[in-house]
Amino acid sequence: MVILVAIFFKFNDVEAKFKTTIPWGNATACLRWNHLFNSKLFSNASVIFTNYDFAFSALQDNFELTIKSGIKDWNFKYDVNYFPNPRHNVKVGVNYIFHTFIPTSVSAQQGDTKFDLGSVIKLYSHDAAAYAGDDWDITEKLRVNYGLRFSYFAKLVRLPVTKRYIWQTF
Repeated sequence: MVILVAIFFKFNDVEAKFKTTIPWGNATACLRWNHLFNSKLFSNASVIFTNYDFAFSALQDNFELTIKSGIKDWNFKYDVNYFPNPRHNVKVGVNYIFHTFIPTSVSAQQGDTKFDLGSVIKLYSHDAAAYAGDDWDITEKLRVNYGLRFSYFAKLVRLPVTKRYIWQTF
């Protein structure tokens, strides 16, 4: 299953010779596998890709300015659900996301002259979690929901001299 959403705005002022466009959108794809071990044990594995892009372009006379940003994620998720009875659901799982952030990329041009505003900055990070939860309807009027979640986030920092990446944990 693939879902794609793209939106495009335009604004033109003919008298001022000013044009602007704001294209942005989100694309996502998901591959999912469900497995029923028995009537009480069920698992779900997912691989998910998302890509969000945003841009702003302005043109007046022969000067053009473009600003872009975006986020790309690769996500792996695995859950196991155990149902000891119809009123009791125990869930455990793991989740991992690799993020690629492009906070801002700027380019400019006047006629045939392109301005060097630096290269595109990309930031990378790892986001992981392990979790367990219990959802239990003890009576018709009493429900207990409790669980634990362990989260980990680390950004990769590029070393300018070696062009290698190191982990920076938060």
